[in-house]
Amino acid sequence: MANYAKYTKGAMGHLTKHYERAKGENGQYIKFGNQDIDISKTHLNYNLAPDHNQLDFIHQRLGEVYCMKRKDVNVMCSWIVTAPQDLKPEQEKAFFQESYNFLIEKYGQKNVISAYVHMDEKTPHMHFSFIPVVADPKHQQGEKVSAKECVTKTDLQQFHDLLQQYLIERNIPCSILNDATKNGNKSIATLKRQSSEKLLEETALKASRIVSKAKKKAQAINDSLIPIKAEYEAKKAYVDAVGKDFDLISGVEEQKGLFGKPTGQVIVSREKWETQAVTRMDRDAQLQADKVFAKKIKEFKNTTSAKMLTDLSDHVRELEQQNALLVSEKRDLIQQLDKAEREIDRTIDRVNKTLRELPDNVADKFMQEWQRQNRIQHKSMER
Repeated sequence: MANYAKYTKGAMGHLTKHYERAKGENGQYIKFGNQDIDISKTHLNYNLAPDHNQLDFIHQRLGEVYCMKRKDVNVMCSWIVTAPQDLKPEQEKAFFQESYNFLIEKYGQKNVISAYVHMDEKTPHMHFSFIPVVADPKHQQGEKVSAKECVTKTDLQQFHDLLQQYLIERNIPCSILNDATKNGNKSIATLKRQSSEKLLEETALKASRIVSKAKKKAQAINDSLIPIKAEYEAKKAYVDAVGKDFDLISGVEEQKGLFGKPTGQVIVSREKWETQAVTRMDRDAQLQADKVFAKKIKEFKNTTSAKMLTDLSDHVRELEQQNALLVSEKRDLIQQLDKAEREIDRTIDRVNKTLRELPDNVADKFMQEWQRQNRIQHKSMER
């Protein structure tokens, strides 16, 4: 429902112009990210904070407090508060006004840059931008700019609970807490990471379903082959048995010639001959049936169903590989993002710690010399 972000001086000009709906050189409204602006509703936008030139206000306020002269210092923070889906239309303005009051109590009216409510995008929302100023007796000004101290991890975790209670007390019932916010506010980077994880999970689930469906279809085709195979095996076994019986003919007299020499012929009774003739015919018929079933099996292998079975088997293997790859990519992505976030935090902490330990005049001289060397380097590269 609400997202928090922090920015350096380099982003201030672009962002403040987007907040107030300034136009660029091309005549189009300046936007931040991929906002889809409906210019027919731009006149409905309004600012809850005092009207002043945003950049002039930022420079004036930064001159009143201590701020380290480094390019990576976050000098502006922003809460984007979006109207909940269950908010009654007649309470929309009250919702943004009370949300604004809640935020100025937390961060101080004197630090508020602007609080533009945008009605010309998909969902009404407020950009509450402010300078993150905290008390600091160490410096002569008594205050300093520190986004890390101004908005802590605890603040992010408690934000939606506190805003929900604040609105309830002012008779504005709406669902600030939902599945996306119940565990605390998340940074934009975290939300993007979770979006990527969700996409990977959905893709993996979709692939698993396709694999399961393909396996079932392949199994159905295999099952359809079972009766054909069973009948074929039964016929083959019967033909083999008949052939064996035919080879075991008994009760046959061998014909002999003069002097008792075998003539190579046999004498069989009519009854015996007719019986064996029937057996021979049956065996020939079964041998023919054997060829027919063998042909059917061969023909089936060339049918669309058989080819489909092969294709499905290949597709199943391919999808299983893709599924395994997606799971691996998801795990690697999470590990890389976590590692990068930890390393960034450690680096910033080390730099800030070192600079805090130096006297103010030494730190300032160091930053001035560093910036001067950067300008010299840039000029030499342009030449």
